[in-house]
Amino acid sequence: MNRHSQSTNNFTCSVQGDKWIVVTTIFYLTKAIYKFLNLTTQWNLIVIGDQKTPKDWLLHLSINSSRLIYLSIEQQNTLDFRILHYLPY
Repeated sequence: MNRHSQSTNNFTCSVQGDKWIVVTTIFYLTKAIYKFLNLTTQWNLIVIGDQKTPKDWLLHLSINSSRLIYLSIEQQNTLDFRILHYLPY
């Protein structure tokens, strides 16, 4: 499937790179997230929020987040990916 057929939105990512880790969470930042962000690697991190994720999740980030993208439910909905029609929220 062509990745461009997945969305009608032209989303531009502010973080560039070839190596990505994608996780979802319902908790505030964990030691594992902080440990990853303190590494000197080429990996970037996308954290996908859901209904149980604290609304102020990003406010608890206390270190450099230049390799991190957090997507709240509201932000996910603006991306207009077809998969969103199948999610329960």
